[in-house]
Amino acid sequence: VWVVGSSWTRVRFAQGPPALFRNFEAPQIHPLALTPDGTRLLAVNTTNATLSVFQLGSGSPVLTAEIPVGLEPVSVAARNNREAWVVNWLSDSVSILDLTTGNVVRTIDVGDEPTDVIFAGSGNSKAFVCVSGGGRTTASQIQITGAAGAVKIFDANNTLASPLIIEN
Repeated sequence: VWVVGSSWTRVRFAQGPPALFRNFEAPQIHPLALTPDGTRLLAVNTTNATLSVFQLGSGSPVLTAEIPVGLEPVSVAARNNREAWVVNWLSDSVSILDLTTGNVVRTIDVGDEPTDVIFAGSGNSKAFVCVSGGGRTTASQIQITGAAGAVKIFDANNTLASPLIIEN
């Protein structure tokens, strides 16, 4: 049956037809941060696993570095003007970056699906990392690890030390 007078709408895509490949993307939590001195903007690029560093001054921001980090970065926080921490959802890690050299200086395995990091203490010496699946829970009198969230508190000056864990 043909409907007379119906109109066809042609669909166009800005970047060509959609790809057959579907990319899994983690939810971004804090994808942008400024260094404390306000001279650099930090932005996580979830799909290509990098941190973009923009120099701020007069006019538009200028991209100065693309630093590879872990898989699915979802959050970034500047500890000071020289150091940033990037939370990698799929890699279950935090990448610690030296912003002056543009390199990852350390990667910390933090547990299942980390989501965010903030700093506190004298000189931002404590890093609080929220981990979605890092806690323990009890179901039918059986303790299950990784079933509830946790906050892991790291000594930012000694990242090799074991973190303090606060579980749900």
